[in-house]
Amino acid sequence: MVIGVVLLSAWAVCQQPSPDAPSFLTATENGTVAPAYAWSPFERRAFWATTAAYAAAIVADAETTRGFVRAGCFEAENPGLYGRYPARPRFYAVSAAMGVATVLVSRRLIRSKRDWSRAAGWGLLSWQVSVRAADAMHNAGLSCH
Repeated sequence: MVIGVVLLSAWAVCQQPSPDAPSFLTATENGTVAPAYAWSPFERRAFWATTAAYAAAIVADAETTRGFVRAGCFEAENPGLYGRYPARPRFYAVSAAMGVATVLVSRRLIRSKRDWSRAAGWGLLSWQVSVRAADAMHNAGLSCH
């Protein structure tokens, strides 16, 4: 719930330009419109590598969660979100929805001309990767017996 509110708030902030901010689009000499901030090849690769790490962390979290549920444990951290005994399809559906929202908001923030927005975008994506990886590591070490 908290993540959803944060993501919606960040998205709303990105949608409203500051009153004194220049346009996000600039006209080129031949009249076409180009974004004012273009990603460097390194930034593009770093974004997609971080997104891939996020997807891998989600899969690791899902599979380790499934493993401890099959061993007789139950979901104690987010039972309202995933259910007390989360099935694989439900876990992936909920995680995919949160993951896509996180990546879209992060991408929007990272593509901003504002330095603080780019830092917030990288921070959001990196934070989610670390949270999911930590959850997977925690699940792997659980013993409910």
